[in-house]
Amino acid sequence: MKNLPDFISEDQINNIIDSVGEDIAHELLKEVFAVYSEDALVIMKRFEDSIHDKDLQEFHKVAHHLKGASSNLGLNEIAALCQFLEKYTGAFPSSEITTSIQDLTLKFDALNVWIAEAFNNS
Repeated sequence: MKNLPDFISEDQINNIIDSVGEDIAHELLKEVFAVYSEDALVIMKRFEDSIHDKDLQEFHKVAHHLKGASSNLGLNEIAALCQFLEKYTGAFPSSEITTSIQDLTLKFDALNVWIAEAFNNS
């Protein structure tokens, strides 16, 4: 994969390519990243709802889900943010949470730009 954002692990992408073969890796990664990107929109809404409802248990479940999905794709910085969110035990609202959610949003925006550029010829 060319021009990976710095928050995507090249090693993880290469592991995926090696495990499925180059022949199908492009289409597989295109599909997986598209699904991940769509899921991220739902996740961000769930974060928003759990913060609004002051539902720390749901907030942790959402963070845990996104952490696992991100780790599987080599999105290590997103996974690290999610790990922080998963361990959060404070009250809502919180400037720490707001900043982390903003960071996630910026990473998702950058990821979507990369997805569009990396897979636009397919």
